[in-house]
Amino acid sequence: MDHITNLNTLFVQLSTVNYNIVENECADLLLRSLTYLYDQLVINVTNYNINGYLRFEDVVRAILEEESRRKNKVDMVKSSKQVEALVMMRSRST
Repeated sequence: MDHITNLNTLFVQLSTVNYNIVENECADLLLRSLTYLYDQLVINVTNYNINGYLRFEDVVRAILEEESRRKNKVDMVKSSKQVEALVMMRSRST
């Protein structure tokens, strides 16, 4: 999220000095600036873009949804391990 905020701040600063960046360029720059961990997301966003025009907000939404999905997956794994540990502790105590 910090990366998105920093990049958006940079776009705003550029616009204040009359350097115009088209919306599609902002979205493209954001996608290109992501690490390899987001390669599949980049592929999905660019391949499923039916109108040929990426909006910055749409790319941000896709990134935030992916981050949320990843966090939920990690939380589910942690929860599952906690349940396993409890089951093992209970089976040992009986």
